[in-house]
Amino acid sequence: MGQSHIFFWVVPILYFALAAVFFYVARTHRDSSSASMAARAFTIALIAILIDTQRNWFPSGFFVFAVPLHWLVIHYSLDAFLLRHGERLPRRVWLVFALGLAINLFFAFVVPRVGVRVPNSQGVGAVIIAMGLPMIWRHRRGLFDRAIAWVVAASFGCYLGRLLLYFMWDYGHGYAAHPTWSPYMTLFYFTSGIIALASAMLLLLAITADLIERHHRTATVDALTGLGNRHMLDKLAGAHGDGSGKLGAVMILDLDHFKAINDAHGHAMGDGVLRAAAQTIRNCAGSFGHIVRLGGEEVAVLLRHYHADAAPQLAHVLRQAIALQHVDAPDALPPVTTSIGVALLCAGEGLGDAMRRADMALYAAKNGGRDRVVVASNAMDAASDAAQAPRFAWM
Repeated sequence: MGQSHIFFWVVPILYFALAAVFFYVARTHRDSSSASMAARAFTIALIAILIDTQRNWFPSGFFVFAVPLHWLVIHYSLDAFLLRHGERLPRRVWLVFALGLAINLFFAFVVPRVGVRVPNSQGVGAVIIAMGLPMIWRHRRGLFDRAIAWVVAASFGCYLGRLLLYFMWDYGHGYAAHPTWSPYMTLFYFTSGIIALASAMLLLLAITADLIERHHRTATVDALTGLGNRHMLDKLAGAHGDGSGKLGAVMILDLDHFKAINDAHGHAMGDGVLRAAAQTIRNCAGSFGHIVRLGGEEVAVLLRHYHADAAPQLAHVLRQAIALQHVDAPDALPPVTTSIGVALLCAGEGLGDAMRRADMALYAAKNGGRDRVVVASNAMDAASDAAQAPRFAWM
């Protein structure tokens, strides 16, 4: 089997398979714009390589259009990576594309010069990657993002290396004699295939990780406030119980007279107050532990064990911050206050017991006039109060 036949059956089938995979992911997860963009990139890559390697299938000179298609593949592949972070290549990339296309067509049909077209192809590709590399490099936080950044950087180096080799090893002479299977084009196909495969595998893994994280957030995050929900609370309780997520204190916050806000201003305004309070709590306490919406206007803050001593002071900060928060409202809205119950976890105490004590302290704050903080007694002192059947039922 000849070299061209081997290439025909291996690389185009690879591109077809990758395009099919990304199309399937995009169809089953319609919110994954990265998968949709990747499917577009590999479909164009399949068309470009067929035009370039099977020139007898197409009209004379049609192979020239494989180069701009190749640039589109680079463009859409970079966009597929960037869309994961809500970004895309700047629009000025199309100016580079247009200039490169004009040069390619001029030196193909007006003044035929292979020695200009090939360096132009590699140069434009390198410029497009150079425009996206700094943007991708900024997002190298997780494992996949770092690997993606290095693959894109390696791709940029590959384009520059091929451009230098074209002149240093006189590849232009071989290309002019055998454009499809010259040493230069063999190097081009081989390195492009490796880059495409590495990029596709990393993008698939990254998209899969994104989907898993998205589903996890959907299952554990409250839709209205963006705080954790009851499912997250169960996970935190389990982690505390097995020692892998040790907690030191619990605060339960309840917005005062929240029903009156709903009745007087409507549920939409009540939702706005809840979102504003959630953001305030997140800003003040987010770095100290976990924040969970228990339901209605009740929120729990679960502090890590090394922040436990700061719980009473943090509760007072939260109470004051919520009272000072601003909520956009067409009508005059009185300051929103909150009552807070605090419980410091004792050695070996479960999260459920600590939350019951914090809820009893919250109940005392409500009975004491609201807009205040009450710290619960320790677990032993609270044991005699358990028969009072606190209203908070957890577990």
